[in-house]
Amino acid sequence: MKKISLTLLIVFGMLFGIVYAQNYVVVNQGAKKTGFLMSKVNSIIHEDCGVTIKTDKDNFFDVETVDSITFDAEDGIVRLYENICDYDVAFLTKLFGNFAMKEGCVCTENSRFNAVTYAPPVGMADTICIISTAENNIPTQMITAEGIYYFGYPTDTTFELVYDDGVTAAMVGCIKISMDDLKNCVYGEDAFKSTIANAASLLKDCNGGSVNLGTYANLFETVCELPYVEDEEFIESLPIGESGHYEFSESMSSWYDDHVNMICNTLFMWTGDASYKVGGSSCTLSGSIWCPSNTYNEYGTYGILCDTDPDKLLMGQAEFEATGFQPYDEFSFNIDYRGLKPNTNYYYRVYYKFNNANHGGLVPRYGEITDQVVYDPVIKSFRTGENMLTVDVVMCIDVTGSMYDIINTVKRNAIGFYDAFKECCDNNGIQLTGLNTQVIAFQDKYHDGDRWLQTSSTYWLPDQSEEFKSFVNNLYADDGGDWPESGLDALQVAFNKQDWSVDDGYHRQVVILWTDAPYLINDGYGHYTDVELDDLEAQWNAMSSGRRLILFAPYLTYNYGYTNAGDWGVFDDWTNVIHVDDLSNGFNNFQYILESIIGELTSKAKAATLNHPVKTEFRPNK
Repeated sequence: MKKISLTLLIVFGMLFGIVYAQNYVVVNQGAKKTGFLMSKVNSIIHEDCGVTIKTDKDNFFDVETVDSITFDAEDGIVRLYENICDYDVAFLTKLFGNFAMKEGCVCTENSRFNAVTYAPPVGMADTICIISTAENNIPTQMITAEGIYYFGYPTDTTFELVYDDGVTAAMVGCIKISMDDLKNCVYGEDAFKSTIANAASLLKDCNGGSVNLGTYANLFETVCELPYVEDEEFIESLPIGESGHYEFSESMSSWYDDHVNMICNTLFMWTGDASYKVGGSSCTLSGSIWCPSNTYNEYGTYGILCDTDPDKLLMGQAEFEATGFQPYDEFSFNIDYRGLKPNTNYYYRVYYKFNNANHGGLVPRYGEITDQVVYDPVIKSFRTGENMLTVDVVMCIDVTGSMYDIINTVKRNAIGFYDAFKECCDNNGIQLTGLNTQVIAFQDKYHDGDRWLQTSSTYWLPDQSEEFKSFVNNLYADDGGDWPESGLDALQVAFNKQDWSVDDGYHRQVVILWTDAPYLINDGYGHYTDVELDDLEAQWNAMSSGRRLILFAPYLTYNYGYTNAGDWGVFDDWTNVIHVDDLSNGFNNFQYILESIIGELTSKAKAATLNHPVKTEFRPNK
């Protein structure tokens, strides 16, 4: 056996009759040609029985009974729109096989997808079909003759590849991704190249199932680099089948009918990951429904069963049972379970329950077609940890003149936060291991200059309680200019905190803001503030799932002629926000807010959100 690197290919050509051109390594087997992009070939291993091509992805291609190996610079993608059976367009290459695409396939009304069937050269790989969303060309399934690969996206940054051979299903890959990158593929509105490029990026780091996934990733990447060309001579050389369509399309259409048509109404479920909300008492479980037909939300309900006994994961028997909802244009659903026991093993799986005997044509991948309830055969587990919690708190306090009458109440709330929160945790069986606390005192950035912001160190409570109290007690209310204050800027500083703890289920991030005034808005000319609400919300949403924002701030019922004033009411539409606008009652009933936070961490009922639209009287800064 001889292994030849690309630097020795010319010598190899002399020995084995290779003709050197430029771009492709071409293996010649009579009339058949198999091509490999030269930039992706690391070495060629020649043996008496044939050759092995090794690519830059460490994939190996074995080719037997080789006549010769050449290098060819000429190849491209030839498009066909006629005589291709029921395909919309075909994409043909001389070296890498043929693709045929059905665009906007319809299972039901408003249920559309693209289907790209790929027939590689004989001996290189097997025929497959990629199903993708019609809107963004996001792959959802890859069908092979032996089974189906399901593309799962439990979050916008996680990809799971599940292989189902009809008997069992198993995950064969899990990688970090960017959903935005997939939706904004470099090939833009080219649905064909976008589909196979996205598939290549997802498959290249996965391994398992019935086919070599790296082979397809390499081939898809290579084909994407080919230009679209016109080649009438090549088209005229294509044989016509008995139906009057090209033979290659007849073969691909027959394969599609045998392996793809049947999945249109197939209902497949997958039990996803578990992620902790609080390590010992609550957990978020994910699941996915794969079905090209969007009627799965019409003919049944689905969710996740959870229990300490895997044999009880049946409807009516599991300790925890909840339904989820997955819109047709999304890829997964999540369910929060609270009130779990610490240090305990739990098991869970997805179920689907049909509403009645009318299944709307849906066929479960597992179970009988007559079953009212079907279950994912895969059961997963997780173990809860200690029921303990560490909280990071940033307190944003308005210290302008109008706060003069209530600043002492705010300071008492701030200083007493640790004791009050610890009491709530103790009453609910949660061990509060510590409180990392920072204070941001703010005024009017536009009016007060450099002194508009005071930022404390981060104090570890209860150990540094005296230092924390000293900083808070030294705050006093004065100045601030006109009515609105720099509340948005204070939140931006809080959100930019560099030492937020990790999002592992044992930490919470809480931002509290006290003010009696509206916030300063951007007037478009750089006055008052340069903070944009949309950017601030995006920054908030990018923080960990354990974040909470508590606003003690009035609604803007009347602006008194202040065109630079913003309404805190817009924050009511944000995620994980508690807004208290009745300042006098809100400050005095701070315990109510703490109980509301704890209620979200446990199975206990959550108190109603404190929204009491009241007219806040204008109080000038002193």
